[in-house]
Order: sequence, then C-alpha cells, then structure tokens
Amino acid sequence: MSFESDMKTVEELLAMGHIHGCDPFTPVELLGFFFGLAITPADIGTGEWLEVAFARGLPDFESKAQEKTLMEALFRVLDDFFDAWDSGELAFPYDMEDPEGWSFDELDEWAYGLYNALLLRPGCWDKGEGGDELTPEERELFDSLAVVTAVADQDAAPDYFEVPEDEKALDDFWLDIFHSLPAAVDTLIAHARTLEERRQRVPREEERQVARVGRNDPCPCGSGRKHKNCCLRGSKIVPLH
Repeated sequence: MSFESDMKTVEELLAMGHIHGCDPFTPVELLGFFFGLAITPADIGTGEWLEVAFARGLPDFESKAQEKTLMEALFRVLDDFFDAWDSGELAFPYDMEDPEGWSFDELDEWAYGLYNALLLRPGCWDKGEGGDELTPEERELFDSLAVVTAVADQDAAPDYFEVPEDEKALDDFWLDIFHSLPAAVDTLIAHARTLEERRQRVPREEERQVARVGRNDPCPCGSGRKHKNCCLRGSKIVPLH
C-alpha cells in the first residue's frame, strides 16, 4: 500500500483533533482500525466509523478547502486498505522476526485500532464464550480474538489466559502473546474471506444492477469513493455533505 504521503496529511488531521479535544486515534491506531474496517464483511457507514475514530467529533476546520483536503486524504488511505483487501494483498504489517521493525507499544496501538473496528460488528466474529462445544475452527477464531483483545487491552488478558505472577514468566507470557498476533490476524482474515464469499452470493438481478456502474467509477451514492470500495461492497456510505 502506498499511503505514506496521504498519512502525513491525515496525521495533521489527527493532531487538529487533539487540539480541539476530539480525542482521535493515534496514527498507528488508525491504521489498525482501517485494517479492521477493510476485513469486516458487513455494512459500516462513514458516520459510524468516524464517530469511533474521532471520539468527540471532527475538529473545527479553518475552511471548507482545508476540510476537503484533510478528509479526502483520510478517505484515500481507507480506500488503499479496501483495495489491498480486494486484491488479496492485505496482511499483518509487522515483521516479527525483525527486532527493529516493531515495538510492544506500536503493536499495542495497532491492535487497539483493530479491536475497535471488530467491535463495530461483533456478530461477524463472535463464536460464543469458549468451551468444549466449539468446533476446531470456532476455537481457532475464539483464541485469535483473545490474542487481539489481550494485546489491545492488557487488563483483559486474565479473562482469556492464565497470566503468571512471576516476573520472568510474565515477560515470557507477553512475548508469546505478541508473537501470536500475526497468526491471530491471519485467522481473522481467513474467517472474513469465508463470510465475504457467502455475502457476495447475491441474486443475478442484483448482480446485473451493480454491474451497470464500473468498479473503478465514482459510486452513484455520491460518497466520492470508488464504486468497488463503496456500494459494490454492500456498504451504504453516507456522504459527509
């Protein structure tokens, strides 16, 4: 994905949010959040996810031009995630074998963003409270969600794992949890692909209707996004204006 230049603009938007008391995500949290939005096979409207990303609302813009510049950069970054998902290229972004390529704090922030995206549609991921009644696939999904939750909110770890009290054992425990994150995310991706395949089985008449607009054409709903990243995915995106 090539959103580095747009992310600089988005970071300006996030910084404005902190100045205006909006309490937005950090840049890393936002990237984890967008990752989660992209893999979620359910309708999530623009207003809904913006409310999560900017906890107390968007900042006060100096002008319509500034708002347009900043918000369009935000949507382009999100579209990059959707494009990567559609092309099968979306993957866990950190090389855990490279000690210089990640930190515990960064993984914590990224997982926190992902976790908040998953909470928007818990029905896509909820496989019960655990137990012997789960199938192997359901158990794998449950365990993967437990890893993401523990990394995102370490206080929640005892709800899913036996957390040791010994300091050395505790360090090893958290190292194992963090190193389990890539496999956990891969499991979520595989589960999302399965749900997405089911979701895409629409009646032929509906397929003919959506085919009248090209995948890369502007979406007819007026969101300003590509059709393939908007209503073609089944998402009814609500325009900002």
